[in-house]
Order: sequence, then structure tokens, then C-alpha cells
Amino acid sequence: MQARKPGANCRAAIAQVKLPSKNSESYYGAGPVSKSGSTVTYGPDTNVQPFSGGALSVHFENNGPFAEAVSLVREIEVSHWGNVYVEEYYDIKHTGALLKVGILSLFTAMIVAGLLSYIPA
Repeated sequence: MQARKPGANCRAAIAQVKLPSKNSESYYGAGPVSKSGSTVTYGPDTNVQPFSGGALSVHFENNGPFAEAVSLVREIEVSHWGNVYVEEYYDIKHTGALLKVGILSLFTAMIVAGLLSYIPA
């Protein structure tokens, strides 16, 4: 690895964006842009000035479930005999794509099934 002088130009710059699927609506950038499968590659840009930048955009579809915890209450009770009682209340909201009612309930079930609590020993 060679140290560069402050103010020295970068010979080539490449940025890659990995998408969750091969489907993408659009993608663009300031320099050369290419797409291969689910990877969008920006560059190589040559002779990039220090501290310079440019805009890039990727528009893709993601229908996966997104869970947002609106509130979480955890009550922990420790008795005089050393017993521990834990009770949790979740208020979870799906903030992903608006889906059909049947599919939405399936995604909600998947989110709830994925909740795990770990209590430190």
C-alpha cells in the first residue's frame, strides 16, 4: 500500500451496489454504469479529484417484510428466592410494501415467529 500525497488524484474509482434481486427499475450515475445480474457497478472513473463526489441512484423492488417496533415493554420480576419472571409486550407495525391482506398476515406471522428474546444468565 502506498501513501498518497494530499491533493493527489485517484487513478481509478469503482463502486458496486449489490441488490436483493436481479430486478431493478432504473440505475444511473455520473460516470460509466453497468449491471451484471444483481450487481450494479459504477465506474471505473479515472483521475478522480480528492474530496470530489457525484450522485448515483438505484431504484429496485423489495417486497420483503419490514418490522418496526413501535413500543416495547419488558417487565422483570426477581423474587426473594431467586426466581426470575420476565414478561414482554410488543407493538409491532409492518412498514414495508403495501401487500394483499392474505400475504400481509403471512408476513406478519413470519415477523412474529422470528422474534427471539435472550435473557442474560
